[in-house]
Order: sequence, then structure tokens, then C-alpha cells
Amino acid sequence: MKKSEEFICENCEKKHLSWAGKCSMCNKWNSIIKLSDREVVNCIDEIKPLKVSQISFVSKERIKTKLNEIDRVLGGGFVKASVTLFGGAPGVGKSTLVLGIIKSILAYKENLNILYLSGEETCEQVAARSLRVKLNSSSMKIVHESKWEKIENFLNKNKFEFIVIDSIQTLYSENINSLSGSISQIKIITECIIKYAKNNNTTILIIGHINKEGGLAGPKTLEHMVDTVISLDKDLNSNVRVLSSSKNRFGSVEEIGLLKMEKKGFVPHCENIFSNYKRKENYVGCALSCFKSGSRVFYLEIETLAVENKLGTGKRVIYGIDINRVSLLLAIIEKFLKIPVNSYDVYINVVGVSRSINREIDLAIIASLISSFKSIKISNNLIFLGEVGLSGRIRPIYNCEEIKSEFKSNKEIKLVTKIEGKNEDQNLINIASLDELMRVISTP
Repeated sequence: MKKSEEFICENCEKKHLSWAGKCSMCNKWNSIIKLSDREVVNCIDEIKPLKVSQISFVSKERIKTKLNEIDRVLGGGFVKASVTLFGGAPGVGKSTLVLGIIKSILAYKENLNILYLSGEETCEQVAARSLRVKLNSSSMKIVHESKWEKIENFLNKNKFEFIVIDSIQTLYSENINSLSGSISQIKIITECIIKYAKNNNTTILIIGHINKEGGLAGPKTLEHMVDTVISLDKDLNSNVRVLSSSKNRFGSVEEIGLLKMEKKGFVPHCENIFSNYKRKENYVGCALSCFKSGSRVFYLEIETLAVENKLGTGKRVIYGIDINRVSLLLAIIEKFLKIPVNSYDVYINVVGVSRSINREIDLAIIASLISSFKSIKISNNLIFLGEVGLSGRIRPIYNCEEIKSEFKSNKEIKLVTKIEGKNEDQNLINIASLDELMRVISTP
């Protein structure tokens, strides 16, 4: 009796009795292949374990970009012999930022041998973009090629210390029976790239596309294979680009970098850092809050406009915050402060980088709503921070002590929040209910 052929999904490793266009486990299309098509390598080398005491550890050398916002996210720069995956939406500025990084590196390491491997754009297109960011160095070589066998042969004959691959989805190998950008192609070529980086002590930056769901295209294992995963996103409420890390074997993933696009390329954008906060006037419907990301505190301004609607139920127009959360907070205000919010049109906008905000700005949203409903100007020295529960109670935030340390140098700033125990800090106003919040707002 003839043995039936087995099939396997390259993305999640689920076995199938027959071929299908879509895997029933991970829902990936065109990821199922014959099990017999997989290359099997017999390993005959013996495994030799080492004791921890036998292993000598040397701190990895880094290639610093000298761009503070980027080095902050990377943990101090690119680690030598590491592979970094860099993703972002089309047109967000990935290639421009990478060329800016190369320019900054070459400004203090003129003899660093760099290769820009482009599978999408021609050498002329990459050169034109390089000149736009004022990068004109003989230390950077540009190659336009997509076939991996040619690239591998070229790399074996030429030594480079820093390589940029733009992008991984454009590379293909003739030894793999699938189109470029497929799961098989991406996974196997990335394995070859990582092996080359480790064996040759070369730092490699891989640019990757994103899929329609917003994640990096290709198998999820791709993110597990590399050392660092960073992404560049455009903030919804401003023209600021936010650089963040979702994986970093050599540093923290809590840090974010703020960048702004100009004619000469990306420049640091530090206006939202709390130490640079400047606002002199008080406004109706405006309340300040903040959030901590990594080692820095960023401020946010909540703008609210409440207008009475005499024709029926009020409408809600919300930017930068989850509308369901705002509806919940409006219900809390109506229940415990007896404000008829249903007869008002409510418009809310968040000014500042809103990427990392969560329930800790509940207090600021309610303060701005009360200010607009009651036409009360809120002092620009008050920072509202805290989560508001369905019972109207204010809950403390977990990193309050870390945020408080940012205000020590500014005696005029007062943090309005909830803390446990006795309050001995003159820069902190401890409140536990919305009635106390009303009294704070109403105090001139």
C-alpha cells in the first residue's frame, strides 16, 4: 500500500493530511508544503557542554549612532555581530532614517566599511536620497541585487563592518521553490544572514515591510530569530515619528525616541519631554497629564469642548483616546457629579505623543471635562494623574514615585493624584474622590 504524503505549515509547524491554501491553525495563506520537500541534515558532531565558570564573557562593543533618540531605543547603539529588524509603514521614512544613521556614524567613524544592499531601489535612487540627507561618503558602498546566491558570494569576497538590507522581502534564493517575500524565502534567508553576522562579526540592519494588520510581514519566528526589533510609527495626533523597540537582547524595550522629518532628514523632537514644558496661560477645558516611558516623562494636554445641544442627545467627537473609555468617564461624571452630560456635545483632543497612554490619564480627562462644563480655568501648574474606577474612586498609579522625581526641580508644579499613606510632599495633592477633584479645580 502506497504511503500517503504528509504536509506541514512552515509558519506554525502544524501537520496536514493534504495540501490546503490556508493553514487551519495560524490562518496563513500559501504556507503549507510537502514534508518531504524539507531539507534534512544529519548532525554527526558531538555536543560538548561547558560549565558557566569555563565561559569567558566580554562586554559587546557597540557602534553608536551619536543620535541620542536612536541610541536610547537601541540601548546605547548597535551591538557588533548583532542583527536588527527595522519595520514601519510604507512612506514613514525607514530608508531616510537609516541613511541618516549611516551619515551620523560616518561622521565620527570615517573608515567604517558600510554596505547598503538595496533590493527595491536602484543604486541611483539610493544615491539621490543619500545626497538629500547630505550623505556623500566613499566609505558607504551601494549594491542593487535581490538574488541571495549572488549576494552571499559577494559578501564572502568583501569584508564589511555594517550592512543594511533594504528590504528582506525582496530577496530570494533559487534553491527555495517559492516566490520572493514568501514565508520560506524570508525564514531561510534570514537564517543565512544571522549566521553570516555571527561568523564575520558584522552588524546587520534588516529593513522589513509590515502587513495589513500592522505587524512585520513574514513568519512570526522572524522576530524571534533576530537580536533586536525596532519600528518607526507616525503619531496619530502629530507629525512626530515614534521609534520604539518590541525586542532588545541588549537593552530595555521601554524607551521611545521622538523624531521629526525635515528637508535634511530626521532630527530629534523633544518638545513633549516634561523638562521642556512651557505653558504660561490658563484655558477653559485644558488639563495636563503625563506618562513615563523608559527613563523620561512626557506630558500630554487634554483639550475638551462641551457645548449644550438643545435638539437632542449630544454627540461625541474624540481624537487620540478610546471613545469607549471616554463614554465610561462621562457616565461616571453624570452619576457622581450630577452633570447632565447627555445634553452636551463633547469634543476631546489629545495634544502630544499619545502612543503610550492608558488609564492613568483618566483624572486629566475628567478634569478637562469638568473645566469645560463649568467654564473654569485650570491652573497650568497642575498635573492630573490617576485611574478613575466605576465607583468614582481614584486609584493610584504604579510608577508615581518615579514621576514625582521629575518635578523636584520645579517647585511650582503640583501633581494631583492618589497615593497610599500620609502625604509629606508639598508638590503633591492627594485626592481620593471626584468631589475632592472638583475642589482642587475650583480653587484659584
